[in-house]
Amino acid sequence: LGHISTGVISVDRQGTITTINQHAAELLKVTPETYLNRPVRELLTVDYFRLFVELLKNMQEYKLESIRKELTVNISGESLPLSLNLSI
Repeated sequence: LGHISTGVISVDRQGTITTINQHAAELLKVTPETYLNRPVRELLTVDYFRLFVELLKNMQEYKLESIRKELTVNISGESLPLSLNLSI
């Protein structure tokens, strides 16, 4: 994941963060080690966590293997495009 130019955060089925690449850490202004093996709800704002949960529910309800949502996030006053991809 270190050579990917996109921010990537991997989460297991229990909602625990399993990987954070350097680009994601830089975008979010966090140290990856701080959040590894921690619940994703500790990293995401309440609004983004709600979106994450909503997408997971849609995946379960419609028996989807993956789902994608495009949005814009505001990080430290800068608007950045975000592609939220969930897959199992």
